[in-house]
Amino acid sequence: MDGLWRYREMKIKQGKSLPIPECTHRGNRIIAGRTTDLLILDCYKNCIHVGRYLMNVETGEYGILRGDIYTEEKLMRAFEKDYWYGSIEIDLEDQDEEIIQEALRSKMRYATQSAVYLIDEVERNYLSDKRWEKERRREQRIKDLMDSVPEVPEGFEAWAAEAVWKKPYPTYKTDDEYTCPSCGIKIAPSMIKGVRHNDVVTCACGKDLQIKKRGKKTEKWSRVMLIQETTAGQTVLRYFDIQSIFMGRYQIIVSEAIRIFVSKTSPFGGQRLKIYYKQCGKYDDYDGYDEHNPANRTTGDCYLYPTGVEEALKGTDYTNLGRLLSQMASSGIEARYNKIMILHNQEDMIGLIEYLFKGRFYRLMQEELSYHMWSGGTYQGNLNLRGETIEEIMRIGDRQKINRLRDRNGGELERSWLAYGDETDERISDAFLKFAGQAGLYERNAEFALGNMTPEQVMNYVKRQQDTSYPGKSASEVITQWKDYLAMCRRLGKNINDEMVYRPRELKRRHDEAVEAIRKLDMIEEMKRNAEAKDRRAKELREKYPGAEEILKDIAPRYEYENEEYRIIVPRNLVDIMSEGNALHHCVGSTDRYFERIRDQETYICFLRRKEEPELPYYTIEVEPGGTIRQHRGMYDEEPNIEEIRGFLREWQRVLKKRLHSRDWQLAAESKVKREQNLEELRKANNERVLKGLAEDFMEAV
Repeated sequence: MDGLWRYREMKIKQGKSLPIPECTHRGNRIIAGRTTDLLILDCYKNCIHVGRYLMNVETGEYGILRGDIYTEEKLMRAFEKDYWYGSIEIDLEDQDEEIIQEALRSKMRYATQSAVYLIDEVERNYLSDKRWEKERRREQRIKDLMDSVPEVPEGFEAWAAEAVWKKPYPTYKTDDEYTCPSCGIKIAPSMIKGVRHNDVVTCACGKDLQIKKRGKKTEKWSRVMLIQETTAGQTVLRYFDIQSIFMGRYQIIVSEAIRIFVSKTSPFGGQRLKIYYKQCGKYDDYDGYDEHNPANRTTGDCYLYPTGVEEALKGTDYTNLGRLLSQMASSGIEARYNKIMILHNQEDMIGLIEYLFKGRFYRLMQEELSYHMWSGGTYQGNLNLRGETIEEIMRIGDRQKINRLRDRNGGELERSWLAYGDETDERISDAFLKFAGQAGLYERNAEFALGNMTPEQVMNYVKRQQDTSYPGKSASEVITQWKDYLAMCRRLGKNINDEMVYRPRELKRRHDEAVEAIRKLDMIEEMKRNAEAKDRRAKELREKYPGAEEILKDIAPRYEYENEEYRIIVPRNLVDIMSEGNALHHCVGSTDRYFERIRDQETYICFLRRKEEPELPYYTIEVEPGGTIRQHRGMYDEEPNIEEIRGFLREWQRVLKKRLHSRDWQLAAESKVKREQNLEELRKANNERVLKGLAEDFMEAV
């Protein structure tokens, strides 16, 4: 760096050696001069000197000298300080042009190249070379860093194979025989006689083998980490992706993915660590590592190679973790070691992790790490970090329950239920813990039921509903339905502390009934909403379709009908038709053609209601003056209880036939003609979907 500054000072001194010439020429002007090393261009704007441009004729290095201040700027920036794009007209005398071309002759591409464009090209080439040189130096630094990484220890891959595969080795039949993938010994037929698929036998070499009578391959992905000292005196954390394949024999593929360099002495550009990712062969010239992460490689849970951990971390920011990580690695557990290292300066969290590890609460330890936000964050879990005894830490007073948690290698789910049982003095059986684990049911997520039921009752109720109301559904799906049902009961104003409500015998039936009740409630609320807008729309419809409402009032005495179950209602105004369509979420009322047909007496709109719920929309009916039904639609164009509805509509048609006047029959004949015209238009447009729907709804009056 000192040499660079000395060179720059010499260049500036040399650049000042020539006197500044006078200029009487207006506009943008350049007067050229030379020294041994430099091309010197004095720049003028309307006769005012705006800077002296210096360029090394050998290297292409350039800059502008303004008084005693030198900055690395292009020539054009002397004339326009904010110049970036476009062009600036510059005048040169012939002799100035010749000086520039002679100085930069070795860099000219063709003889007629103008001086200004030549300088611009040299500038661009210099910047390009500078960028490439910078990148080359960066790549060399990475290569030197990677060269400092030692080879993996002898036996590392064998250790990785043992570490990542904890289950029995899958063993497949080849050539009508089973062979141990570990030792290669053929398994005696007597050992596998009567053995079923996935049953486990033990080879003479002591390895447990899982007999596979189906399939050809078992594959598993894992990670391992190796911590080493580099030859440069730093520490490197090396993450490897491990692919374990069982296909006749055991095969392991080890591929390094991430290297994290930890500083012991000099920081990496002010940073205590640097992360490099394997680049999938893109940069083989420096061992394939870079700071970019195109493959989105992550650290995550892994197994840690136990040898040399404490020694490698000595002198780093993670010295205090050396012994703990070494002990965890030797125990052979999989853990999020990277997260533990991030928390190295948070004594309470590290103390908790160490406590849980030494207490053999391995699963709980892993989960508690996930409850802590990353560096600078806070612990969000449920353990007491400042507890002095195991009971205080776990928030469980009964030591036997804590031992059960350890024996089950339970996590936060099991701990929360055991703590609940400890607080409420309720029984928490192993069967329930297994059930809760399979259902993903935490104590906090079961509050909807625990006020009225014990955990055991919750389990038994869900299992019973699985057998009766929800065959084939998982426990978590049933619980979701149950919570959904109780939420709807609250909205409907039911007493959820009533056993008949919170624990219905047939959950699915009661759930579906609640869905229907909520649907009706929503419809009524929708119809009551925004009364002012409804009145405004009613006025608009009366003005647009004069006489339509009078027609509806005239036909009402003939068309309205009811029996013991249902009734037909003729709306008295057009806005009611619009509200009906909105409530049932179909097209009646949202398009003008139905209002036009009423005005022209082509068809009428009637409402079909349940007699016990006369205010609640159920079906909308489009009927011709002679009683022929064109359409009948319920909520979202669905047709609930359709066969019974069709029976009632036939009954209505028979009664209606006796009430009709001669004018009705005349209108019916005209309506039939218009219907056929409409159908023909749909056929020409190939609108098969609408044609099919109309054909299904059509009920001709007898």
